[in-house]
Amino acid sequence: MTLNKHRRHLLKAGLAATLSPVIPFSAGCSMSATSTPSSTTRSQAQWDKEAQLIRDRVARPTFANNTVFIEQFGALPNALDSDSLPALNAAIAHLVSIGGGKVVVPKGEFFCKGPIHLKSNINLHIEEGATLHFSTDSQHYKPYVHTRWEGMELMGYSPLIYAFKQKNIAITGQGTLDGGASADNWWPWKGKWKTSEWGDHAVENQKYTRDTLQVMVEDGTPVSERVFEENYLRPPFIQPYLCENVLIEGVTILRSPFWLVNPVLCKNVTVSNIHCHSFG
Repeated sequence: MTLNKHRRHLLKAGLAATLSPVIPFSAGCSMSATSTPSSTTRSQAQWDKEAQLIRDRVARPTFANNTVFIEQFGALPNALDSDSLPALNAAIAHLVSIGGGKVVVPKGEFFCKGPIHLKSNINLHIEEGATLHFSTDSQHYKPYVHTRWEGMELMGYSPLIYAFKQKNIAITGQGTLDGGASADNWWPWKGKWKTSEWGDHAVENQKYTRDTLQVMVEDGTPVSERVFEENYLRPPFIQPYLCENVLIEGVTILRSPFWLVNPVLCKNVTVSNIHCHSFG
Protein backbone atom coordinates (compact mmCIF):
# COMPACT_ATOMS: atom_id res chain seq x y z
CA MET A 1 0.00 0.00 0.00
CA THR A 2 1.37 3.46 -0.86
CA LEU A 3 0.43 6.91 0.31
CA ASN A 4 -1.28 9.25 -2.10
CA LYS A 5 1.46 11.81 -2.93
CA HIS A 6 -0.74 14.80 -2.23
CA ARG A 7 -1.88 13.44 1.11
CA ARG A 8 1.70 12.49 2.01
CA HIS A 9 2.70 16.11 1.35
CA LEU A 10 -0.07 17.37 3.62
CA LEU A 11 0.93 14.89 6.31
CA LYS A 12 4.53 16.09 6.21
CA ALA A 13 3.41 19.71 6.26
CA GLY A 14 1.25 19.03 9.30
CA LEU A 15 4.13 17.30 11.07
CA ALA A 16 6.39 20.26 10.37
CA ALA A 17 3.79 22.57 11.89
CA THR A 18 3.60 20.48 15.06
CA LEU A 19 7.37 20.68 15.42
CA SER A 20 7.43 24.49 15.40
CA PRO A 21 9.15 25.82 18.53
CA VAL A 22 6.93 26.65 21.50
CA ILE A 23 7.92 28.73 24.49
CA PRO A 24 6.81 27.09 27.78
CA PHE A 25 4.93 29.16 30.33
CA SER A 26 3.22 28.41 33.61
CA ALA A 27 -0.06 26.52 33.74
CA GLY A 28 -2.78 27.88 31.49
CA CYS A 29 -0.45 29.89 29.25
CA SER A 30 1.49 29.18 26.10
CA MET A 31 2.94 31.24 23.27
CA SER A 32 4.16 30.11 19.86
CA ALA A 33 7.54 31.47 18.86
CA THR A 34 7.54 34.05 16.13
CA SER A 35 10.24 35.54 13.95
CA THR A 36 10.54 38.59 16.21
CA PRO A 37 13.79 38.16 18.18
CA SER A 38 12.47 39.98 21.25
CA SER A 39 9.61 37.48 21.66
CA THR A 40 11.95 34.46 21.77
CA THR A 41 14.88 35.83 23.77
CA ARG A 42 14.71 34.82 27.43
CA SER A 43 17.35 35.07 30.10
CA GLN A 44 18.68 32.02 31.91
CA ALA A 45 16.95 33.28 35.05
CA GLN A 46 13.60 33.29 33.24
CA TRP A 47 14.14 29.74 31.96
CA ASP A 48 15.16 28.63 35.45
CA LYS A 49 12.01 30.17 36.90
CA GLU A 50 9.77 28.43 34.35
CA ALA A 51 11.55 25.13 34.96
CA GLN A 52 11.04 25.47 38.71
CA LEU A 53 7.34 26.22 38.21
CA ILE A 54 7.03 22.98 36.23
CA ARG A 55 8.90 21.00 38.90
CA ASP A 56 6.70 22.47 41.63
CA ARG A 57 3.56 21.29 39.82
CA VAL A 58 4.74 17.70 39.42
CA ALA A 59 3.73 15.37 42.26
CA ARG A 60 5.72 12.21 42.91
CA PRO A 61 3.59 9.17 43.64
CA THR A 62 3.28 7.80 47.17
CA PHE A 63 2.65 4.19 48.13
CA ALA A 64 1.20 2.16 50.96
CA ASN A 65 3.72 0.67 53.38
CA ASN A 66 3.37 -2.85 52.02
CA THR A 67 6.38 -4.75 50.61
CA VAL A 68 6.59 -8.17 48.97
CA PHE A 69 9.48 -10.00 47.33
CA ILE A 70 8.91 -11.88 44.08
CA GLU A 71 10.60 -14.98 45.56
CA GLN A 72 7.64 -15.23 47.94
CA PHE A 73 5.50 -15.91 44.87
CA GLY A 74 7.78 -18.48 43.26
CA ALA A 75 10.42 -16.50 41.33
CA LEU A 76 13.73 -18.34 41.09
CA PRO A 77 16.97 -16.35 40.94
CA ASN A 78 19.77 -17.33 38.57
CA ALA A 79 17.73 -19.98 36.77
CA LEU A 80 18.13 -19.46 33.03
CA ASP A 81 15.15 -21.61 32.04
CA SER A 82 12.77 -20.12 34.62
CA ASP A 83 10.05 -17.51 34.11
CA SER A 84 9.56 -14.93 36.84
CA LEU A 85 6.61 -13.27 35.13
CA PRO A 86 3.90 -15.35 36.90
CA ALA A 87 5.48 -14.46 40.25
CA LEU A 88 5.63 -10.77 39.33
CA ASN A 89 2.01 -10.78 38.24
CA ALA A 90 0.95 -12.57 41.43
CA ALA A 91 2.90 -10.11 43.59
CA ILE A 92 1.31 -7.15 41.81
CA ALA A 93 -2.18 -8.64 42.13
CA HIS A 94 -1.66 -9.32 45.83
CA LEU A 95 -0.58 -5.75 46.54
CA VAL A 96 -3.43 -4.32 44.49
CA SER A 97 -5.85 -6.30 46.66
CA ILE A 98 -4.51 -4.69 49.85
CA GLY A 99 -4.10 -1.12 48.59
CA GLY A 100 -0.75 -1.20 46.82
CA GLY A 101 2.89 -1.09 47.83
CA LYS A 102 6.35 -2.19 46.69
CA VAL A 103 7.16 -5.28 44.61
CA VAL A 104 10.84 -6.05 45.13
CA VAL A 105 13.11 -7.85 42.68
CA PRO A 106 16.00 -8.86 44.97
CA LYS A 107 19.66 -9.36 44.17
CA GLY A 108 20.19 -11.98 41.46
CA GLU A 109 19.34 -12.70 37.83
CA PHE A 110 15.64 -13.08 37.00
CA PHE A 111 14.02 -13.83 33.65
CA CYS A 112 10.65 -12.73 32.22
CA LYS A 113 8.98 -14.42 29.26
CA GLY A 114 6.72 -11.50 28.52
CA PRO A 115 5.80 -7.98 29.61
CA ILE A 116 5.10 -6.61 33.07
CA HIS A 117 1.83 -4.67 33.25
CA LEU A 118 1.91 -2.28 36.18
CA LYS A 119 -1.26 -1.43 38.09
CA SER A 120 -2.24 1.59 40.16
CA ASN A 121 -0.38 2.11 43.44
CA ILE A 122 2.46 -0.27 42.57
CA ASN A 123 6.18 0.48 42.88
CA LEU A 124 8.30 -2.05 40.99
CA HIS A 125 11.61 -1.89 42.86
CA ILE A 126 14.75 -3.43 41.36
CA GLU A 127 17.33 -3.78 44.12
CA GLU A 128 21.00 -3.07 43.60
CA GLY A 129 22.62 -6.23 42.27
CA ALA A 130 19.37 -7.43 40.69
CA THR A 131 18.89 -7.84 36.95
CA LEU A 132 15.54 -8.46 35.32
CA HIS A 133 16.02 -9.97 31.85
CA PHE A 134 13.25 -9.89 29.25
CA SER A 135 12.49 -12.37 26.49
CA THR A 136 13.42 -11.45 22.92
CA ASP A 137 10.64 -13.61 21.44
CA SER A 138 8.12 -11.18 19.91
CA GLN A 139 5.29 -13.68 20.43
CA HIS A 140 5.71 -13.26 24.17
CA TYR A 141 4.49 -9.66 23.80
CA LYS A 142 1.04 -10.62 22.62
CA PRO A 143 -1.89 -10.19 22.98
CA TYR A 144 -1.50 -6.75 21.44
CA VAL A 145 -2.19 -3.64 23.54
CA HIS A 146 -3.19 -0.05 22.82
CA THR A 147 0.18 1.57 22.23
CA ARG A 148 1.96 4.19 20.13
CA TRP A 149 4.73 3.85 17.62
CA GLU A 150 6.46 7.06 16.53
CA GLY A 151 3.36 8.97 17.62
CA MET A 152 0.88 6.72 15.78
CA GLU A 153 -1.67 4.76 17.79
CA LEU A 154 -2.19 1.08 17.07
CA MET A 155 -2.80 -2.29 18.63
CA GLY A 156 0.77 -3.56 18.83
CA TYR A 157 3.27 -5.54 20.84
CA SER A 158 3.14 -4.77 24.53
CA PRO A 159 6.01 -2.64 25.80
CA LEU A 160 8.26 -4.64 28.10
CA ILE A 161 6.98 -2.65 31.09
CA TYR A 162 3.56 -1.15 30.38
CA ALA A 163 0.75 0.61 32.20
CA PHE A 164 -2.50 1.86 30.70
CA LYS A 165 -4.70 4.41 32.47
CA GLN A 166 -3.14 3.73 35.88
CA LYS A 167 -2.35 6.11 38.78
CA ASN A 168 0.59 6.19 41.17
CA ILE A 169 3.10 3.84 39.58
CA ALA A 170 6.85 3.63 39.84
CA ILE A 171 9.94 1.78 38.68
CA THR A 172 12.74 2.39 41.17
CA GLY A 173 15.95 0.98 42.60
CA GLN A 174 19.61 0.67 41.65
CA GLY A 175 19.19 -2.57 39.71
CA THR A 176 19.17 -3.34 36.00
CA LEU A 177 16.48 -3.92 33.38
CA ASP A 178 17.86 -5.79 30.38
CA GLY A 179 15.82 -6.06 27.18
CA GLY A 180 18.31 -8.42 25.56
CA ALA A 181 18.06 -6.80 22.12
CA SER A 182 20.99 -7.26 19.75
CA ALA A 183 22.03 -7.52 16.13
CA ASP A 184 20.37 -10.95 16.15
CA ASN A 185 16.93 -9.92 17.43
CA TRP A 186 14.66 -6.85 17.57
CA TRP A 187 17.20 -4.34 16.17
CA PRO A 188 17.33 -5.79 12.63
CA TRP A 189 13.64 -4.81 12.26
CA LYS A 190 14.78 -1.20 12.20
CA GLY A 191 16.32 -1.65 8.78
CA LYS A 192 19.78 -0.57 7.71
CA TRP A 193 21.18 2.02 10.13
CA LYS A 194 24.49 3.87 9.92
CA THR A 195 27.31 1.32 10.09
CA SER A 196 25.19 -1.51 11.48
CA GLU A 197 25.55 -5.01 10.09
CA TRP A 198 21.86 -5.71 10.47
CA GLY A 199 18.69 -4.59 8.76
CA ASP A 200 18.81 -5.80 5.15
CA HIS A 201 15.89 -8.25 5.37
CA ALA A 202 13.34 -7.78 2.58
CA VAL A 203 10.32 -8.53 4.81
CA GLU A 204 11.28 -8.27 8.49
CA ASN A 205 11.69 -4.51 8.32
CA GLN A 206 9.66 -1.85 10.13
CA LYS A 207 9.37 0.28 6.99
CA TYR A 208 6.58 -1.80 5.48
CA THR A 209 4.42 -1.96 8.60
CA ARG A 210 5.05 1.73 9.30
CA ASP A 211 4.03 2.79 5.79
CA THR A 212 0.73 0.93 6.11
CA LEU A 213 0.13 2.35 9.59
CA GLN A 214 0.69 5.89 8.27
CA VAL A 215 -2.05 5.34 5.72
CA MET A 216 -4.41 4.00 8.40
CA VAL A 217 -3.77 7.06 10.58
CA GLU A 218 -4.30 9.42 7.67
CA ASP A 219 -7.52 7.65 6.69
CA GLY A 220 -8.89 7.71 10.24
CA THR A 221 -8.99 3.94 10.67
CA PRO A 222 -10.12 3.15 14.26
CA VAL A 223 -7.24 2.19 16.51
CA SER A 224 -8.89 -1.17 17.24
CA GLU A 225 -8.52 -2.01 13.56
CA ARG A 226 -4.86 -1.01 13.27
CA VAL A 227 -3.67 -4.57 13.76
CA PHE A 228 -0.91 -6.39 11.86
CA GLU A 229 -0.55 -10.15 11.79
CA GLU A 230 2.99 -9.67 10.49
CA ASN A 231 4.14 -6.83 12.71
CA TYR A 232 7.70 -5.52 12.61
CA LEU A 233 7.21 -2.45 14.81
CA ARG A 234 9.40 -3.01 17.85
CA PRO A 235 8.00 -2.27 21.33
CA PRO A 236 9.51 0.38 23.60
CA PHE A 237 10.96 -0.77 26.91
CA ILE A 238 8.95 1.34 29.38
CA GLN A 239 5.67 2.93 28.31
CA PRO A 240 3.13 4.33 30.77
CA TYR A 241 0.14 5.36 28.63
CA LEU A 242 -2.49 7.84 29.86
CA CYS A 243 -1.18 7.44 33.41
CA GLU A 244 -0.98 9.88 36.31
CA ASN A 245 1.76 10.26 38.93
CA VAL A 246 4.62 8.28 37.41
CA LEU A 247 8.12 7.84 38.81
CA ILE A 248 11.07 6.18 37.05
CA GLU A 249 14.19 6.50 39.15
CA GLY A 250 17.62 5.00 39.67
CA VAL A 251 17.47 2.00 37.37
CA THR A 252 19.83 1.05 34.56
CA ILE A 253 18.13 0.16 31.27
CA LEU A 254 20.02 -1.93 28.75
CA ARG A 255 19.46 -3.22 25.21
CA SER A 256 15.93 -2.01 24.55
CA PRO A 257 14.08 -3.24 21.43
CA PHE A 258 13.10 0.36 20.62
CA TRP A 259 12.73 3.57 22.65
CA LEU A 260 13.82 3.20 26.27
CA VAL A 261 11.50 5.44 28.32
CA ASN A 262 8.34 6.56 26.51
CA PRO A 263 5.62 8.15 28.69
CA VAL A 264 2.57 8.83 26.48
CA LEU A 265 -0.09 11.42 27.39
CA CYS A 266 0.74 11.13 31.10
CA LYS A 267 0.38 13.68 33.90
CA ASN A 268 2.95 14.27 36.67
CA VAL A 269 5.94 12.29 35.42
CA THR A 270 9.29 12.24 37.19
CA VAL A 271 12.31 10.56 35.57
CA SER A 272 15.43 10.84 37.70
CA ASN A 273 18.96 9.44 37.78
CA ILE A 274 18.49 6.62 35.29
CA HIS A 275 21.20 5.18 33.06
CA CYS A 276 20.31 4.11 29.51
CA HIS A 277 22.53 2.16 27.15
CA SER A 278 21.09 0.77 23.92
CA PHE A 279 21.17 0.83 20.14
CA GLY A 280 18.60 0.03 17.45
